[in-house]
Amino acid sequence: MQKQMMRSALTLLAGALLLLASPMAHAADREIRDLVEDLKDPALYLQAAQALVECDAGEVILILSTAIQQDEIMNAQEWSLYRAYEVLSRVGEVGGNGAVRFANRVQVDTLLIGAHSRSKSVRMLAARALPHVTAPYQREAVAALRLRLSDPEVEVVRSSAISLGKMGPVAAPAFDDLKRLTLNPKPRDARKWRRVRNKDYRQGSVDPEVALRSAAMWARLSISDDAASDLAGRGTLDRRGQQALGLAVLSYSGSASGELDRLGFFQRDAVEILTGMAADARTVGEHRIDATSVLGLVARSERTESATRDTAIESIVELSELEDDAVGSAANSILERLVPEDKERKEGGK
Repeated sequence: MQKQMMRSALTLLAGALLLLASPMAHAADREIRDLVEDLKDPALYLQAAQALVECDAGEVILILSTAIQQDEIMNAQEWSLYRAYEVLSRVGEVGGNGAVRFANRVQVDTLLIGAHSRSKSVRMLAARALPHVTAPYQREAVAALRLRLSDPEVEVVRSSAISLGKMGPVAAPAFDDLKRLTLNPKPRDARKWRRVRNKDYRQGSVDPEVALRSAAMWARLSISDDAASDLAGRGTLDRRGQQALGLAVLSYSGSASGELDRLGFFQRDAVEILTGMAADARTVGEHRIDATSVLGLVARSERTESATRDTAIESIVELSELEDDAVGSAANSILERLVPEDKERKEGGK
């Protein structure tokens, strides 16, 4: 960490000089600096964090990254440091399409320092922000996230897996690490695993092991087409593994708006997995509805190969016959929006 701090010294000085050189920006900068100071006040830090998210994201990243590296008071108060990294993770998401990124040595080093923090919450938030670094720093971000895949805290591992997936093909070095997570996700300290399982998990009623394995599987699908073969091997997975694969396919298909062409020969496997989720009454209700909706997207997508499209429509027809069930209602609603020949198929199947 000391080497990273030393490496950042010149960039810190250059950033400070740039801020002083722009009188027009001084007032806005002063407002952001005041809000950063408020992060250290237990009576004001919540309001300050929210206000910072609404300020100019580029300036917030610049000023807050410098403060995190230089302010001893902020670093001595875990709750203050947590809010600072929360702001960075949120403005990073806002700029995720390229409008705002962590674009210089100071900003990236701030995230790397956070990824090695003693605070599990700070490590988690830093992991969430790392996908939003610019291209010259992506290799370092991937390396840091790979290390966090072995973190003793479940939520840090899950956030790191999701972040690697968001980085796409550039995260290919982590592909095999994520495979390991899909097979054996349990942390080294079994007591921590039990504590996570016994409390209300952030994914609602989804088992934490399923959520973690799902994140790793989704990340593999997002990083490389090679992961599509995982779908064909689902029969070898245990019950939690099959649940996790279903959630991963649901997330992947939903984010792709039902366009499964990247899955190649395994498109129909994805449709079968989604159908199984939607039809299984043991699946969380909202996931059943989501799986049904994604099947509708697959059926309507012009990029879906014809055999896969036929399978999706047949699945929707079967789901529409579930009586007194929200999934049945959702499937019928989808069929009403399909083209006439597909409606005829529905009638012919009855």
